[in-house]
Amino acid sequence: FSIGERWWLYPRLRLDQRTFDETDDTQWSTRPSMRLDFRGSARMRFEVEAGYWWSERELTSSNLDITGLFVRAGYHASF
Repeated sequence: FSIGERWWLYPRLRLDQRTFDETDDTQWSTRPSMRLDFRGSARMRFEVEAGYWWSERELTSSNLDITGLFVRAGYHASF
């Protein structure tokens, strides 16, 4: 989504499913996030992304839940 001429907003949603062959365990994870870009010029771009991470692994004897928050920032420069 464009927010003015230089600002862009990118909502993201990542879903993963994995099955482990050796143990027949199943793992689900999701990662919703929001990224904000500032395009200062045609050669320089800054970005920051924040989101939440959740993962559940169904073990044969119990379940393992992992959650977390993340923030990532960076820049891109073309020479």
